[in-house]
Parts: sequence; C-alpha cells; structure tokens
Amino acid sequence: MWRATSGCSGSSPQKLIHLGEPAVTWHYDRGVIVDKEFLRKTAQLVREHTETTAVQQPTKLQRLDSEALQAIADADKPDTVKVFNLLKAIDQLTGSQAQQEPYLIGIGDKAEEIARRFEERQETTQATLEELRKLIAEVRRAREERDATELSPESFAVYWLLQRDGVSKAGEVAKATGEAFDQFPHWQTSSHQEQEVRKSFYKALIDAGIIDGTVDIAQNILKMLRRATK
Repeated sequence: MWRATSGCSGSSPQKLIHLGEPAVTWHYDRGVIVDKEFLRKTAQLVREHTETTAVQQPTKLQRLDSEALQAIADADKPDTVKVFNLLKAIDQLTGSQAQQEPYLIGIGDKAEEIARRFEERQETTQATLEELRKLIAEVRRAREERDATELSPESFAVYWLLQRDGVSKAGEVAKATGEAFDQFPHWQTSSHQEQEVRKSFYKALIDAGIIDGTVDIAQNILKMLRRATK
C-alpha cells in the first residue's frame, strides 16, 4: 500500500512511501471502467496527488442510496481518496440495482466518462469530485421522482433519460412506451415483440413532437434497458 509520511489533510502534497501493493487497487477496482493498466496509472496519480496519513480499505456499503454516497463525498478524507471511493460506490450501486432501476445505467456511464477524464488528467481532482457530487444529486432526484410516479422501472428509465435531455413531454412518452412494455413483456427475447415496442416508441416520440433523431433516441434507450438486465 501507499502511506503518507505526514498527517495533515490539506492541499499541499506529502511524500508517500511504498509499502507494497498500491492501496488504490481496492479503492477502485471496477471491472467495467478500469483494467490493470488503469490501476497502474491511478497508483501513479495517488503518488502524485494524495495527501493522507493512511489510506484505509473502505468497507462495503450497507446502504446503496444517495445518502451513503453523500457520506463518502463529505468524509474527512483527501479528495483523491474520495474520488476513488465514490467511483467504486457508484459502480457497486449500478451493478447491484440497475435491473430494478435501469436509469442507473446512464449514471454509471457518466461515472465512466468522469473516470476516463480523470485518468487522462483532463480534469483536476477537485473538478472530478464536483462532477461526482452532481451524480449523487442526480441519483437523489431520480429516486425522489421515481417514488412520486406510478411508472414501471422501464417506463421511468424512459422518462428520466428523456427529461434529462430536455424533452418536454417525457412523461407522455414514458406512459405510452410503458403500455407497450406491458403488452409485449418478452420484447428483449422476441424479435416480433421488440419490433412492436419499437413502433410504439417511435410513435410516442413523434406524437411528442420529436421528429429528428427518433430512431436513434429509441435505439439508445432500448439498448440501455437491455444492458440493465445483463
């Protein structure tokens, strides 16, 4: 692991002593966004940016919700450690709950992009942490709206992604597609049922005034829903 030689938490860098395998491996070892090469690079980032007396392995989250993520973001830890722990926690959240909450796939994709920019040093640690805080807020808003609607998980995912992109009649589209999902529950395994769901999706988008990009929008959302069940 890596351990700092002095103990204050602040903005000035501290010297790190190599004590074995990089501690960041278990801070951020997700299989989707990172590979071994990424772990080697992030170990280097820790050497360069982390200020901490001891980086300790995080325990598995007992609650997978926005409050748990917020607690990580507000923890008395260096920003670099919080970044890795948040990425790990968001991956844990999306990996375990995406089937019940498909919209989390989109949040996981955002986290992947944030991680990529951080790994390539396109963003500072502080900017990366701020972006992750925005994702936490998005999880909170999504769950609040989900609880306030009577939409199915699939339909709510349609609604959430459309309204996030500024579609004014996202609710109407979600209800229409929800009826199609109910009528054709095996659309993911039956080509005929999938075709019928697509037709309903296209019609709902057109009725909502979305003419340009209708096919791409429907395909991207249906692809996300498929990913959520894998």
